[in-house]
Amino acid sequence: MTNDGGKTWKTMDDTRIPGFVSCIQFKPASHGQVLLMACLPGIYMSTNGGKDWTELKNESGRPAMESYFTFQFSPSGKVAWFAGKDGKLARVMLK
Repeated sequence: MTNDGGKTWKTMDDTRIPGFVSCIQFKPASHGQVLLMACLPGIYMSTNGGKDWTELKNESGRPAMESYFTFQFSPSGKVAWFAGKDGKLARVMLK
């Protein structure tokens, strides 16, 4: 984790997050507070600048144990499109 634009880094000691994160981005217009990350497996979100993370759930309320490699926010930041193996796609709606 960095708080100075990448000049210095510290390790996040959080066992709730999978060991491999393939993509992480700030939500547009969130002032650096809302982040999404694509993990192998799962999709996680932070609303406090990366200090705490919550695994997103699917429509049935269970953790989405799918793996995605990358994602892109819509220009408004209200939708994130995830892409995974064999053309798998997912849409995450945000407030």
